[in-house]
Amino acid sequence: MTATEIRQAFLDFFAAKGHTIVPSAPIVVKDDPTLMFTNAGMNQFKAIFLGEEPAKFPRVADTQRCLRVSGKHNDLEEVGIDTYHHTMFEMLGNWSFGDYFKKEAIDWSWELLTKVYKLDKDRLYVTYFEGDEKEGLAKDTETYDLWKQYVDEAHILPGNKKDNFWEMGETGPCGPCSEIHFDSRPDNERKEVSGAVLVNADHDQVIEIWNNVFMQFNRLKDSSLQPLPAQHVDTGMGFERLVRVLQGKTSNYDTDVFQPLIQFIAEKSGKKYNSAAKPGDADWSDAVAMRVMADHIRAISFAIADGLLPSNNKAGYVIRRILRRAVRYQYQYLGFKEPFLNTLVPLLADQFKGVFDELYSQKDFVQKVILEEEVSFLRTLGKGINILEGYIGYLNEINDFLDKQYGQAFENTSIIEVANYGTDSGDKVSKQPYHTADYLVNTNFVVLKLAQYISNYIDAPITGGFKTHELERIINDKKDYYTAYNSLKNYINKNNVRQLPSEIAFELSDTYGFPIDLTELMAREEEWTVDLEGFEEALQAQKSRSRLATTVNAGDWIVLRPGDNTLFIGYDEYQTNYTEILKYRKVVAQGKELYHIVLSETPFYAESGGQVGDTGAIVSEWYDEKTGPVSFQVIDTKKENGLTIHIAELMPIYSPEGEVLPPSQNRLPGGNYMAYINMGNRMMTNANHSATHLMHAALKEIVGGHVNQKGSLVNPDALRFDFSHFSKVSEDDLVAVERVVNMKIMENVPLNEQRNVRYQDAIASGVTALFGEKYGDYVRVITFDDNFSKELCGGTHVKATGEIGFFKILSESAVAAGVRRIEAITSFNSLNYIQEQSKMVQDVKDLLKNPNDITKSIADLLEENNRLKKAQEKAVLQKASGLKQGLADKAQVINGINFIAERVELPNADAIKNLAYQIKDIVSDLFLILAADIDGKPNLTVMLSENLVKEKGLNAGNIVRELAKEIQGGGGGQPFFATAGGKDVSGIHRALEKAKSFIA
Repeated sequence: MTATEIRQAFLDFFAAKGHTIVPSAPIVVKDDPTLMFTNAGMNQFKAIFLGEEPAKFPRVADTQRCLRVSGKHNDLEEVGIDTYHHTMFEMLGNWSFGDYFKKEAIDWSWELLTKVYKLDKDRLYVTYFEGDEKEGLAKDTETYDLWKQYVDEAHILPGNKKDNFWEMGETGPCGPCSEIHFDSRPDNERKEVSGAVLVNADHDQVIEIWNNVFMQFNRLKDSSLQPLPAQHVDTGMGFERLVRVLQGKTSNYDTDVFQPLIQFIAEKSGKKYNSAAKPGDADWSDAVAMRVMADHIRAISFAIADGLLPSNNKAGYVIRRILRRAVRYQYQYLGFKEPFLNTLVPLLADQFKGVFDELYSQKDFVQKVILEEEVSFLRTLGKGINILEGYIGYLNEINDFLDKQYGQAFENTSIIEVANYGTDSGDKVSKQPYHTADYLVNTNFVVLKLAQYISNYIDAPITGGFKTHELERIINDKKDYYTAYNSLKNYINKNNVRQLPSEIAFELSDTYGFPIDLTELMAREEEWTVDLEGFEEALQAQKSRSRLATTVNAGDWIVLRPGDNTLFIGYDEYQTNYTEILKYRKVVAQGKELYHIVLSETPFYAESGGQVGDTGAIVSEWYDEKTGPVSFQVIDTKKENGLTIHIAELMPIYSPEGEVLPPSQNRLPGGNYMAYINMGNRMMTNANHSATHLMHAALKEIVGGHVNQKGSLVNPDALRFDFSHFSKVSEDDLVAVERVVNMKIMENVPLNEQRNVRYQDAIASGVTALFGEKYGDYVRVITFDDNFSKELCGGTHVKATGEIGFFKILSESAVAAGVRRIEAITSFNSLNYIQEQSKMVQDVKDLLKNPNDITKSIADLLEENNRLKKAQEKAVLQKASGLKQGLADKAQVINGINFIAERVELPNADAIKNLAYQIKDIVSDLFLILAADIDGKPNLTVMLSENLVKEKGLNAGNIVRELAKEIQGGGGGQPFFATAGGKDVSGIHRALEKAKSFIA
């Protein structure tokens, strides 16, 4: 069976068992602060398991694209090295939400594997939960008994809590699980060693292919377990592993899931892929590189297709790391010095056509993004690799030297001879072991020479190298030989472990864009480690890149009314006179105490789809006799695992005398509350959001149909819209977009809002849907003119476009490869902007005495300014030229050198430089120093004839650095010409006098 047939057989099988086939959720997780990526099939059903939303169907099945590259589930380091770990992978799953349980799940697992896929029953092993006395969990005999009807008891294995008890987290639904493993070893190996002892033993040919999780408990905060009111089934089968087993391969990479990519890479690189290569083989690195590329392109491409762009923070940084890891392999091992990884995208898109069409429909965009990332990284990759390899090479050389000679250093004749050279005593140092110090003269001198001998290997021109002067300081601080020798030994031991210093790791990351895990990987290949602790300190210390993450310490949820979800009424109402607090918790964020509040009914829109959350107030309906109502200022509204969270500050309560009263012991009791949103902010946000829809449609009309939204931010102040386009939008096109949007505003097009539209019906009607968004079966359609703007959207909008007022684009810029950004304003903000611009123009006109043509007047003014500048420069040059002969006549002949040291009055360094070169043309054997006061700052210029540099060994750079000390400054340059600046003008005279000392 092909991979496509295997996947379809799974879906068809469970469809026949009454399951609804649902689409994969995006690989990029939204509205869940606990996850960055979808890392398991159950993620999209998490709210159902937590009881936060009802199941739409009792039975579902799907294939879910997953990504595991960070946090607890981090498979990145194994990818390419072994045969079965991946970054992006597919998880086939079937689910029961309170419907069937263990019997059906096990029956169908066995039926699918042995009757549909026809796997060898003798190679299958299953596990069950053996129980846990500490937890008070009994052995899962039900699962054991169910498997006995199909599987030999020798193939039914007990598993501990780690392997066979699944938990979502510290709290929440959990339960025993039953894994299915397959032994793909040759028959002769199976006869020698039973597969039973290799299950869950990390054997690459005895692998888990399916896990059936039976969720029947709820883990409480006190760690106790209580039975769930409804029992669920959650299964996950690794698609790539299943294909490997069914196609009779010993590696996932040998299947038709990966082989088209690998063979394409092999062909283009001119190297053969050897799947049997082992570490140490000549083609091992090539095979690893091809596997890494074939794996990583999948994760990168699907993440970008789901709306995530490579960047320097959060999830975008993870994708950039994966991409750069792949590029490094292709560059270093397969010889691709030019961008290549992006050429795999069309092949990958064709593979998944009809399965995940998100990639196929965006393949050109995805390829362009990857190409630009490759181009950017390749600019620095080669240099970074050379730095890393060079540094490790230096330190390897040092360690080799120490390994061979360190312990016996003072028995080595050559070092002893070096140590004896220049000693005050004529005594010979006997060839004795280092501990017989009585035979040594000038003992510290011996150690110092040894340190200098070592530093010849170490003092390389790279960051972090040992410096001789530092070793000298360590040695000279000591009074006796033993102390000095031990100090040197400790210093070398501390600094010569095979660990890459944090300074180098940070330089590679900061300057060359090397992700730290890539540096770790390259170091590990040389059997080195990296100073990660020091790297992390350096990373935190770098102000330009550090971000102070908001630290939130949250307490437990306090439930006032369990079981109900928040009803959102904010499309139609801006306040509610009756709502109850379902639950709340206190949090501390950046030292401030806040409340997270969940209401039974709310008009507050929770941040999503690019629209910021509402602000406003929550006020108790009842009054405390002493303190009045309890009031909260809502500063933001967000979603968390399906809950609408109102983030609020408790408003202070004042006594009649104006004093702040102490906090009440019961600030959040039951009862009714009133919730009000900030209407001014909401109206401005509505205007900006609706304008975003109009602009999206206008861009498609003016710039091209390829334009698709790639991100947005809508708040009361402005709108920001990111869209796919490969070049700068012309000024004419931006003006046209503005015009189209404003025409629609002036038409006052009414909003046509349709709620609870079947998703397929909405798509069939031509609505614009956004890639990377997870839509339900029923959606909300926002239309402004059926023939213009029709989008799926959950945000809030104006009732008619006239409410937007006026639309004005402020800027258009690049965000990433193939992605542009427009920032714009509407309503009162655009009015204020136009008034400010108008006033600015009027101010300029007033300055220019109200000309008829302001543009021409400014152009004339600039032209006149340029003409005067050129005239000034000409005058300065003429003045410098006039000084030439007078200075040449002042030359003093000292030791055959024409020496000139004079102070000149010139306005800038360029004029002085020009003068120096003119003098050089007419004076031979020249040693010239010119000094000047330029805007209150001293300036020194040194010019030497080439023959003085070559024959006399003079160097203008060295000379000017020495002279600059007199003016409290510094400088440098070439051997024949150099300059310096400083702070002390009074030192100019001293510098001119000092110059003679170089030739006296």
